[in-house]
Amino acid sequence: MRTMRKLVMTSAVVAIFLACATAEASDSANVRLLGPAIVGQNSDGRLEVFVKGADGALWHIYQWAGAWSGWFSFGKPSTGFTEPLIVSQNPDGRLEIFVKGNDGALWHIYQLFPSGTWSEWESLGMPSR
Repeated sequence: MRTMRKLVMTSAVVAIFLACATAEASDSANVRLLGPAIVGQNSDGRLEVFVKGADGALWHIYQWAGAWSGWFSFGKPSTGFTEPLIVSQNPDGRLEIFVKGNDGALWHIYQLFPSGTWSEWESLGMPSR
């Protein structure tokens, strides 16, 4: 119970900080972040934070070796996306992010293996009548 409380507090502090932060990546100029930030926990316990940038891309930063990585862009679905973002952990430990595309379809991006690299954006389509 004590660990869970600490995780929630840490996630909240990170989310508040990131809602007003600026993403810096080595391959691009600064990108203003648009909140809200969402936090997922990798299968190895590290936190990973996701937030939409003013450039329309999904940006993330993660814990690594006791510190935080630099900012990295996942780009965006071909149609762009709206908020909110949702992150979930699959039963096998992989994180998966879902967004609503500007085309009305559900889009997702996911870890290829637990705590690992990420897929490209894929559309899950939309319900038919």
